[in-house]
Amino acid sequence: YVGFERCYDCLMDDVRAEKMRHGPCLQWSAAGNVIRGSTFIQSDAQWHAGWTNENLYEQCVIDAATGSGSYGNGFWASPPEDAAHGPNGPRNVIYNCDTLAPKIGLWMGGMNQGWMILHNRFVCGTGAGIFMKTNSDGHVIRGNVFAIKNPKASAIQISTEDCDGVIAEKNTVFGAAQLLSGKGKLALDRDNSLQPAMENPPRPSPEVPSIFEWQRRQKP
Repeated sequence: YVGFERCYDCLMDDVRAEKMRHGPCLQWSAAGNVIRGSTFIQSDAQWHAGWTNENLYEQCVIDAATGSGSYGNGFWASPPEDAAHGPNGPRNVIYNCDTLAPKIGLWMGGMNQGWMILHNRFVCGTGAGIFMKTNSDGHVIRGNVFAIKNPKASAIQISTEDCDGVIAEKNTVFGAAQLLSGKGKLALDRDNSLQPAMENPPRPSPEVPSIFEWQRRQKP
C-alpha cells in the first residue's frame, strides 16, 4: 500500500507509484492527512479501515486497473459490515483528481458523513460514477465530470433509503441516461447536465486548483 496508517496531519506530495494494490491509501484512524499531486497506476485509492476522517486527496491521477490487487474502483471506502476493517468516518475530501476506473468511480460502503467530492473527473467502466449505501449522509457532489461507459449505469447510485442530505450540483455527466439510480433520493439536484457519451471529456478547471496551497497562502 502507498499511504498512511495511524498518522495525523501528514503530507505526501509528488509521488509516482505503480502496481502497489492500494494507493493512495489511508487506514486505522488516519486523520488530517493530505495526499496530493501524485500518480498511482494499477492501484485504487482507499480509505481502507479504522474510521479514517478529515483527509484530503487532491490533484491525484489514479488508474485503478486490476492485476496487482486493485478492486477496480477508482476510490473505495470499507463498509461497516466488514468486521476486519470497519467503516470510515466523516469529512474526507476528494478534490480536483482524475480517475480511470474499470468499475465504479467512488464506492462508499456506509456510515460516511459529510464527504466533499469536488471538481474531479471520473471515467467509469461498468458501474456508476459514485455509489453509496448504509447511512452514507450529507455529501456534497459538485462540479465533477463523469464519463459513464455503461449506458445503463448512472452518475450517482444511492443504494439504500437511509442515505440522507446528499447534494449534487453543477456536475456534467457523459454517457449515462440518468443522474441518479437506486432507492435513495437527493436532497438537492441543481444545474446537473446529461450529455452524449464521450470517451475522455475535459477535466474540470476549478478556480482554486489546490485546497492545500490555498490554505497555506491564508496563513499570516
